[in-house]
Amino acid sequence: STQDVAALVVHVVGVEAPVHVDDLARRLAGAIGWQRVTDRLRAGLRRGISLAAARGQVEVRGDFLWRPGE
Repeated sequence: STQDVAALVVHVVGVEAPVHVDDLARRLAGAIGWQRVTDRLRAGLRRGISLAAARGQVEVRGDFLWRPGE
């Protein structure tokens, strides 16, 4: 679900910020057992990032995700 993806985004960003969106996509693919990053996965990741950003849990700057306020 988008909620689950957003939680994963927040977790990874909290540990490894800044994180490039492509690196995050590869991590998500591995976490769900997919061998490659697909358009479907990228779309789900975009929704999760948007939700996390709307909640103020991450900041998006270009292709990188940061902890809020960093």
